[in-house]
Amino acid sequence: MSSEPHALWAPSRVHIEDCNLTKFAAYLNRMGIVSISPPNYEALHKWSVQNIPQFWFSLLDFTEAIVLPAIAKLVVYICAE
Repeated sequence: MSSEPHALWAPSRVHIEDCNLTKFAAYLNRMGIVSISPPNYEALHKWSVQNIPQFWFSLLDFTEAIVLPAIAKLVVYICAE
């Protein structure tokens, strides 16, 4: 009997390619913001915590979220601390 853990589920290639995290990493690559080979969660996480303002503004742009100017100023203020 093996003591190796056995994965109960693993995503298919289609699931990985269709994942929003993969699409966000591809967007960052396409825009020249950061080079992350999707799907590399660890690299994306490391970049996001080291570049907080750029992460949030990139995420807002990627999701095409409508942000009021006051909210954008608040994000800038919080990220500057």
